[in-house]
Amino acid sequence: MSSREQVDAEPRGLPSTLSILPLKDRILLPSSAMKLVLTTPSALALVDDILGAAYVKPGTLYVGVVPVRRDAPPSAGGVTSGASQLDAESFDAEDDADDVRAHLHDVGTAARIIQIARGDRPGMKARSIHWSPYDRSYTLLLEGRCRFELNQLSSTSPFLVAHVRQLDSLSTSPFRDLGGNGRDDGVTADDGELGDMAASFKENARALVDKLEHRKGAARRLKSMLEQAPPHRLADLFVAAFEDSFDARLELLSTTCPKERMRRALALVEAQLHAATVNADVTKKVEGRLTKTQREYLLRQQMAAIREELGEGEGAGEEDDLEKLRAKLLDAAPPAEVLKTAEAELRKLRKMTEQAPAYGVTRGWIETVASLPWSKEAATDVTVEASSMADARAVLDEEHYGLDRVKDRIIEYLAVRRLRPDARPPILCFQGPPGVGKTTLARSIAKVLQRPFQRISLGGVRDEADVRGHRRTYIASMPGRLIQGLKRVGVRDPVMLLDELDKMGSDSRGDPAAAMLEVLDPEQNHAFTDHYMGVPFDLSRITFLATANDPRTIPGPLRDRMEMITVPGYTDEEKLAIACRHVVPKVLEEHGLLHAGREGNNRDANTPRLRIPRDAVELVVRSYTREAGVRGLQRCLESLCRAVAVSVAHESDAAAAGSANGDGGSSPPAALQGTHVIPRGADGVPEVTTELVRAVLGPARFDSNNDDLKDHHGDIPGVVAGLSWTAVGGDLMYIEAAVMPGGGTLQLTGQLGDVIKESALIAMSWHGAGGKAESSATIKTHLAGDGLLRGRSVHVHLPQGAIPKDGPSAGVTMCTALVSLFSDRPARSDTAMTGEVSLRGLVLPVGGVKEKLIAAHQNGIRRVLIPARNVVDVEHEVPAATREALEIVPCVTMADVLENAFEGGYRIDLPRHRARM
Repeated sequence: MSSREQVDAEPRGLPSTLSILPLKDRILLPSSAMKLVLTTPSALALVDDILGAAYVKPGTLYVGVVPVRRDAPPSAGGVTSGASQLDAESFDAEDDADDVRAHLHDVGTAARIIQIARGDRPGMKARSIHWSPYDRSYTLLLEGRCRFELNQLSSTSPFLVAHVRQLDSLSTSPFRDLGGNGRDDGVTADDGELGDMAASFKENARALVDKLEHRKGAARRLKSMLEQAPPHRLADLFVAAFEDSFDARLELLSTTCPKERMRRALALVEAQLHAATVNADVTKKVEGRLTKTQREYLLRQQMAAIREELGEGEGAGEEDDLEKLRAKLLDAAPPAEVLKTAEAELRKLRKMTEQAPAYGVTRGWIETVASLPWSKEAATDVTVEASSMADARAVLDEEHYGLDRVKDRIIEYLAVRRLRPDARPPILCFQGPPGVGKTTLARSIAKVLQRPFQRISLGGVRDEADVRGHRRTYIASMPGRLIQGLKRVGVRDPVMLLDELDKMGSDSRGDPAAAMLEVLDPEQNHAFTDHYMGVPFDLSRITFLATANDPRTIPGPLRDRMEMITVPGYTDEEKLAIACRHVVPKVLEEHGLLHAGREGNNRDANTPRLRIPRDAVELVVRSYTREAGVRGLQRCLESLCRAVAVSVAHESDAAAAGSANGDGGSSPPAALQGTHVIPRGADGVPEVTTELVRAVLGPARFDSNNDDLKDHHGDIPGVVAGLSWTAVGGDLMYIEAAVMPGGGTLQLTGQLGDVIKESALIAMSWHGAGGKAESSATIKTHLAGDGLLRGRSVHVHLPQGAIPKDGPSAGVTMCTALVSLFSDRPARSDTAMTGEVSLRGLVLPVGGVKEKLIAAHQNGIRRVLIPARNVVDVEHEVPAATREALEIVPCVTMADVLENAFEGGYRIDLPRHRARM
């Protein structure tokens, strides 16, 4: 639609009635302009009425813009909202005029229509292809001219029409020709007070405009308008340009007195000027500080250049800190590619100020690169004299008792390293229960190789960044544990132990076991790239060793890169020898009981403070420990040492202080009356006796002379002793079976895993498919014919239900327990067994035979039934003392097991299976 302009002189006053446009959340002030997009039916009808008039008198094309009250109910329609977009609602023709009037403010602005443009309703073409009269819009450009008071609505349909009373002048001079429609509020055109306030307002407004440097174009326009606008228009002009608050604009719109408007506008401009001044001062101070920092940086650079020209840098001992860092970097001798990257980072660092956020990160990275052993190696090498192999064996024998097969493999490993130093050695992983000396073996290898030893604990590691490091984009980033270990040890070819390799986990932060693949792969670790470093580091010179308790939890690809060496548990004889040779001297020294010292006048300096005889150690081994390692044994001996330390410390105090009665103060004070009485030998040295052991450690926890199975279950059918393997060694485990009335079900308890449950089902199925026992009429009567479970159910239980149990080695024991239950014959109490069974009655081999046989020996078992295919494991792994103490019976089928599991034997006919054509 083409625009319509008013070119004639301004009208003398507003008409008594005006068409009304309600405006929501926005306010049009006099002396300001606004663009509105009209889409509601009432607004469209208003514009259609204006355009449809045959003649419009020039200068009278006005519309009333009235704000909607904030507390108005949501039912009010036809309201202009948003940023110049009208609501989709409209006033209903049946709405009461008084209800609509209650939603509108009392004061509005008479706006002259500058331009009208017609178009489609926003988004209508995209929504529908069906056109209607309301699928269009008008865009109005309005200019606010004066205030008016809204008296009464004369019509609400098709648009709002109201009776109004003019409050301001339409002209640019104050209140010219208001006639009866306006009021002057006591203000005249030559009012001196209004002029003074206008002058003060203009001065503050100019100062405010001068501070708006980011709005230079708008500032020039505002200055021009301040100079040309009349005094009574200044307040509206300022608020329209600077104030966005709805409440402030509404308050100014409602103020009809020009003086009062000027006072409020003056307060607003002073507040705006104060805020702008404070912001400018803060900005100036910040910029001044930055300039000072930059100036200091330039001065430092000039000072360094002057010292360099005078040749006084090194002589004066004031070498630049970054130059020292560069010298340290060159001394580390990294590869050329790494050195090039580090020097580039150093150049960036020289251009930064210390306050820069990236300064600390960049400097920390350069210091890490400079501190790594890129070319530094250990001073010695394994290629020494020919007797080094004998010396290596002597070191291993001195620090470890037994473990002959493990020592032989280590000697082979060292021999190949001696003959071929540049070869890539295999990565040895020592697996076995806790406390058997896996970490000590690694230390011994480092001692033989004469290289530094570094232990990396991997237990509980779940973040891949612990291995590969954090990227430098993160706050507090750091290298991975491998790079940190190399930084601590200071050489690039140490012996590095990856301890507790089986205890690593994985979560959303990555899989550290997968990151270990590159570390332990000889084909890849020569260019290992840590995420923090970002440059490759050669790990191929490191002698990697690893330890694990349970290798089954190590991922297959990682386990494939290592050679698994089993470090078995110790027998009682081996524990006794280890305790006498290593543990006892260690605990005596740690508790200050190795020698008497110089305070005893009647004792030599080498006199021990405590003597632990062999029989006392043997008692502790046999009655208080049943573990695979020696840590529990060491804790028991430490308890004995602590009990003796109290008495020895009291004697030392009494000897130092003296006694008034001349008795040496040997009796303990009242506070120590509860301590143990320490017996002494013939030479007066405290000595551990059987009575002291039992007084300190309590009753014996294990007694090999009293067999639990014989005392409690030896005469009960359905109870059989089995052997199990755990991460801490072997163990003796009973399997109990009971029958009860029921519907032929099999109930399993004891927190069993899926594999061991399947063993129970296989055992039950073998009974159902097996032949009938023919040994006695009693057995036939108990079987109740052909159905084993006719009218009854079976309950199989493994005691210690709080401990999870799983594994493929309980089938033979469960089968024997069920045969014992159904035949009403108890199994032999001196016999334990291990092995898996098939549906055809074959005894299948199992693992952990050595640990299981050692556990049977420690628990007083005399006969052990094992799969025949495990005999070779017995010959190569089980200690001779254990083999001699046990009667080991190999079994091929369940018939062999039952024949040896019951007193007097047990004969059963296995089914014969025939192929059908």
